[in-house]
Amino acid sequence: MSRSSLADIQSRLQQAILDANPSPGALDLIAPPVAGDAATRLETYRSAYRIRLVGILRDDFDALHQFLGDEDFDTLANAYVEAHPSHTRNARWYGEAFAQFARATAPFAGHPVIGELAALQWALGTAFDAPDASVATLSDLAGISPNDVAGMRLTMHPSAAILPRRTNAADIFSAIRSGGEAIAPDEINDGSAVLVWRSESRAHYRILAAEEAMLANEAAGGASFALLCEMAAMMDDPDNAALRVAGVLRGWLDDGVLSGLRPQP
Repeated sequence: MSRSSLADIQSRLQQAILDANPSPGALDLIAPPVAGDAATRLETYRSAYRIRLVGILRDDFDALHQFLGDEDFDTLANAYVEAHPSHTRNARWYGEAFAQFARATAPFAGHPVIGELAALQWALGTAFDAPDASVATLSDLAGISPNDVAGMRLTMHPSAAILPRRTNAADIFSAIRSGGEAIAPDEINDGSAVLVWRSESRAHYRILAAEEAMLANEAAGGASFALLCEMAAMMDDPDNAALRVAGVLRGWLDDGVLSGLRPQP
């Protein structure tokens, strides 16, 4: 048998395992077992493949699995497997669209905490795997000329992500991780967000109050320090807006959320 024909057979068999309704010709690739037939053996292969993908999702979203329980999680995961065949050789990235799928698929879409909890878990994993980059410090801030502070821009670390917060998913996640009492899902509409980042080889997260959430999103979008102060002045007491923004900046530097401070061009 030539290498090309072997590769063709392998490709066709793989497609038969991936397809929900494999072509009849696919059965010709499979030797019938002693008991049963080729169709049964193909379904065994397909079931093993789906079980493996569901297992990957269980590992990547273990807190969501614990929150939903086996039956509901597997229902969601199997629906995802049917809708999203794997297109990567690296299983790490298979669940990339899982949170969005949960947000868009009934009946799970009716419970926004599910998609938000999945998004938080995925962001934490992504933060851990994000590229290395320098971490800005107070020394970098001290090196900025006073004349350049107003136009200074902040560069977020590649691991940093700002997640909209519409539910108490982060609180539920914390309770699951700490082994605390279960928390009932609740919707939130206070402008807060969840910041995720990596520091010292560990992924971290914390809830940002509305003003800091706004500042983080604007800073990530390239807003200058002066513009951040102006926007803070519109959210709260304008007299100490610059002081509040400076305090937020200090916190980001202490936490390792920033990878650079760019002076005014």
